[in-house]
Amino acid sequence: MTYSNRTTEQYSEHRENRFSIIVPTYNREKDLKDLLFSISQQTRLPLEIVIVDDSENFRTRDLVEQFRQVFSEKEVVLKYLHNLTRSSLTAARNLGLTHATGEIILFVDDDVVLEKEYIEEILKVYQTHPNANGVQGYITNTPKHETLFLRLRNHLRGIFFLYSLEKSRCRVLPSAQNTYPYQLDKVIRCQWLHGCNQSYKYDAIKNSKFDENLKRYALMEDVEFSYRLFKKCPNTLYITPCARIFHKWSKTSRQSIEPLIYTETINRVYFFYKHIRQSSVNKLIFIWSCLGRMFFPFLLMVTYKLPSKKSPKGEIKYIRFLIKSYIYAIRHLEEIKIGNLTFFENIFKHFVTRQV
Repeated sequence: MTYSNRTTEQYSEHRENRFSIIVPTYNREKDLKDLLFSISQQTRLPLEIVIVDDSENFRTRDLVEQFRQVFSEKEVVLKYLHNLTRSSLTAARNLGLTHATGEIILFVDDDVVLEKEYIEEILKVYQTHPNANGVQGYITNTPKHETLFLRLRNHLRGIFFLYSLEKSRCRVLPSAQNTYPYQLDKVIRCQWLHGCNQSYKYDAIKNSKFDENLKRYALMEDVEFSYRLFKKCPNTLYITPCARIFHKWSKTSRQSIEPLIYTETINRVYFFYKHIRQSSVNKLIFIWSCLGRMFFPFLLMVTYKLPSKKSPKGEIKYIRFLIKSYIYAIRHLEEIKIGNLTFFENIFKHFVTRQV
């Protein structure tokens, strides 16, 4: 169902840039409230905001109604869609895209807060880089690794081709992992756009969809979608340090640790076979990175300070879940290679049944 006081067309003629914001949300009305307020304070307002609600209650819908008058006075169309399909981030984003009318589409998570010039700075990149098909802002609470231990840990993650932070680089690795800049002083090209804030020219993605093989929490759906565009149109994705955004990483409606580990394992294997060149070197790098995922829990276990009397039970449990997830992936490897992830629903049914 869609709610709006006025049609998008009534407002579009008053916008220099038709800019749509799509927000998938799931039981996070408090976080969504902060996001909507930050949008209302922008120096350049969007044409419309499309809320795609996967929630199991009506609190999000009621919140949207509270903001309707606020945005109506600012000549911003506020749309509410209740996702009637199976709850999934990729399905929600695809649904939002079918209802957006802007020339530029911005997908943001419901647990972010935009600084006042965010939209204005994103538009500047499209204006100064006419070839840009996608632009993302910079996450201000990205770790800076100011201590020796954190710098060492980040360096070790890089050695294992795991997700790590690099200076002024944002790329996809042959291990199906990726990097993000811990320092960014100017607009640079990148190979992927972060899911918490990713904008695209509509014409560049109008024939594309987020991969709905990646269900539920859909980890890596942002990398898969943006990297697919990068491969099709190299050097057309950008990140700017001037469009600043705070990502709260809300703990509300997060998956528990075991299904999250399974999701990351299956989705990265899927991404590797879908997007990474299947050379011997890349396969070895991928295996090396899988070993690296198990190395770091061991590192945390051996670095516990004895006087603290902390227990490494959490790391032991993580390693056990991780090993089980790789065994599960190997058993279904041929299905993953051909892009058939229907088997993956069974493991979630198992988790739900066990919790009940």
